[in-house]
Amino acid sequence: MTFQTPRDLLGHQLRTLYGAELQLLAAMPCLIETVRDLRFANALAEHRLASEGHVTRLETCLAVLKMPLACDISHGMSGLLVEMQGSGVGNGSRRLGHYELAGRFQLLERFELALYANACTLARALDELLIVHLLDHTMDDERRAEAVWLDIALEDLGSDAFLSPRFGDIASAPTPRLAEWGGVARRAVSPVMHDLVPPLSRQDITAVSLISR
Repeated sequence: MTFQTPRDLLGHQLRTLYGAELQLLAAMPCLIETVRDLRFANALAEHRLASEGHVTRLETCLAVLKMPLACDISHGMSGLLVEMQGSGVGNGSRRLGHYELAGRFQLLERFELALYANACTLARALDELLIVHLLDHTMDDERRAEAVWLDIALEDLGSDAFLSPRFGDIASAPTPRLAEWGGVARRAVSPVMHDLVPPLSRQDITAVSLISR
């Protein structure tokens, strides 16, 4: 696909985001039915409301550019949704399945954040300040959503995974304490939140190395 001007490229990026949000909204009822977990269902319901707001903002952005209201299919979003529908199920641990599914949702949020950040950078270069403002608000929503999924993932990981034989020796060790691992994992696995948390310390690195043995 070729573009004549940066404005044309921005329009394409906005239409791709528009398509991705619509794809996500269409998949929400099926995802909520699949998870059958109150925490996931509540988080998805909140995300659905946020996504409806994202769609409205994108419609405004396209109107600002005086471009027709249309969407481009996001193949990246399609792939993530297909993988997500097969996650968190099976004959294994229910909580570990939930941990995997929460990780898939985190990946989805980061995918959307990357698309929004790319469009926002181009809009800023074109001095489209209203579009920048609207996209910034949406990126704040996506960051908050990622934090929710991270909290759910850590809750399930701490309550179930460390009871398995693999983690038995770690669970009985005096240090690092299980209660401290949430902060360690948050700093280790969430680069999107790098501006909200301190970097890994030497003690953190030791804890992560113990977990991975």
